[in-house]
Amino acid sequence: MCTAPFRHSTSHYRQHTKTRLYSTPTTRYSSSSPTNTSRQELAQQVLNFISDSTSESYSNPHNVHTNEYKSLSSSICILSPSPSSSIHINPSLLRKAISPRRHYLPPITLNNGTCFYVSEPVVHRFRCRKTAVFIASLFTQIPHLTMAAGLPPITLSRHDLFHAHIFLNNNNSNIGLLFHSKEYPAQNDTTFPINLGHGQIASTVEYSQYAMSWRSVVWYNGTFAALYLGNNSLLQGLIMEGLEDVHTVLESDFGQPLADLIYLDDGEEYPGMKQRGYRHARQKVFVQNIRSEFLNM
Repeated sequence: MCTAPFRHSTSHYRQHTKTRLYSTPTTRYSSSSPTNTSRQELAQQVLNFISDSTSESYSNPHNVHTNEYKSLSSSICILSPSPSSSIHINPSLLRKAISPRRHYLPPITLNNGTCFYVSEPVVHRFRCRKTAVFIASLFTQIPHLTMAAGLPPITLSRHDLFHAHIFLNNNNSNIGLLFHSKEYPAQNDTTFPINLGHGQIASTVEYSQYAMSWRSVVWYNGTFAALYLGNNSLLQGLIMEGLEDVHTVLESDFGQPLADLIYLDDGEEYPGMKQRGYRHARQKVFVQNIRSEFLNM
């Protein structure tokens, strides 16, 4: 029997006040341009916006002038319906839900060699089935939610969406996830002449600036939000320098990085997983790059 690390809170504002996790600042949003606002401050504004979307005051958030609210809302698409209660993940319980046992993730055999879709082949699983199923459900919801919102399509595959980054919000100790899709766009002499290695082979992900500008999805307080980082976006200041073409956002700007999540389906793309019997949600979700700070929680 395991204790799931996530819980529902009927009022996350009351919960924060009661436990004194943080004090609500007088001004939660800023109309400053990205060049005058640090990435961390801009990322916190994004998380504040997502948090407000789960409250009854979403249509008129706290202390937000109409023009500032419209500017931010034009760069953030709330994907999931505002839940009646926010979802909080206990960092300590989440860490305890990860099994200390190490597993070897088999590589994928390609015509020109083998490829690992993780930074290192040694990974961990969740010992708690409820946690694994919950994390897996977060991955599987994204393609449906983005399609319903009319955004560029996202698929669960080794070239598109298969990983996320866990971060701890430094302001209130809440856990969030940053998902990156469009991980391996197909190489194209005209649109994307960049060689990303073996992982790019046989990719069906067509590169486009517009699709890449929507590749980052944040899950926070039980709500999914897609970030638009294209032209004229207020969030362009979040893009990592040197990675403007792929619009990469770092989880370290949203808080303290804790670990990375890998979701691999058991279809024909992963014959090694199928042979080892990784058929259920518990076997599809893996944890890697666990930070020492996370281990000490």
